Amino acid sequence: MTNLKSLILTFMVILISLNFQAQVTLGIVKGMLVEVNTKDKMEFIGHVESVNDSLLVLSHQNYNQLNLSVSNIKTIRHISESMVKNGVIWPENPNYHRNFYSPTGIGMEKGQAYYQNLMVVWNHLGYAFTDYFTMGIDFELLSILSGGDIFDSYRPLFALTPKFSHSFSDRIHAGMGAVLLSIPNSDRFFKAGITYAVGTYGTRDNNITLGFGLPFFEGEIQSEVPVFNLSGQYRFSRKFSVVSENWIFAAEDLGFAGFGVQGLRYLGKNLNWD
Repeated sequence: MTNLKSLILTFMVILISLNFQAQVTLGIVKGMLVEVNTKDKMEFIGHVESVNDSLLVLSHQNYNQLNLSVSNIKTIRHISESMVKNGVIWPENPNYHRNFYSPTGIGMEKGQAYYQNLMVVWNHLGYAFTDYFTMGIDFELLSILSGGDIFDSYRPLFALTPKFSHSFSDRIHAGMGAVLLSIPNSDRFFKAGITYAVGTYGTRDNNITLGFGLPFFEGEIQSEVPVFNLSGQYRFSRKFSVVSENWIFAAEDLGFAGFGVQGLRYLGKNLNWD
C-alpha cells in the first residue's frame, strides 16, 4: 500500500515538473508570436523582431516597436496565430484529446502532461512519450486510502490507458487504444476493459468524434457487445465550450441501449471546469 502511494505521488511530482516552463528567452526566435508577462504585471502580445540576452524587441499592434528588458520579463511563451482573436489570447483547450472521458483521435504532443479529476474520487494522469503515443493511469482514491495492499488483494480500482494517434491533416485525426481495468479483489490484473478506435474531424476547439470499441473480460473479446461513441466539442467564446458525449451499446439479447452526457466547459488560463 505504501509503495502504491509513493508511486502515485512520484508520478504527480514528475508531471508537475514537466509542466514547469523556464522563464527565459531560450528558444524564442525572430518572427515568433509570443505572449510576454513582465515583473510589473504588464502583458504584451507581438511578433519577435529581435532578441538577445538583454533586450527583446516586439512588433506590437499599439506600437511600431516595443523594447522590453529581458531582466524585467517574468514569463514568455510561444503562442499560435489561431490563439489570438481580435488582439486577445484565447486560452488553449487542454482537453482536445478527450471529451468528458472518451478519447478523441487527436493525440497529445510529445512531453505534454495532463491531469483530470472526475467527481472528486476518480483521477486520470497522462503523459505523451511521443507525438503518437500516450500512456495514462486512472485510479480512484477511496479504496487506496481505506487500506489494503494492491499486490496482495488487488483492492484498488485502477486502469491503464495506452493510446496511439495520428493526424493526417489539420482536421483529420485517428486513434486507437485500450482501457485496461483492474477490478477490486480480482484474481488477476486487467481482468476487463475495452479496446477502441476513434476518428475525429475538426480542430482542437471544434470537432466531432466517432468511435467503436469491443469490451473484453478474462482475456476474451466480447464481440457480441460492440460499443459506439459519438462525441463533440464546440467552442463558442473565449472561455466556454459545449461538450457532448454519447454512448450506444448493441447487445444481442438486449438490443440497443445508450446514454449521453451534455455539458458546458469553462476554459481558464490554468484550470478548466465541466
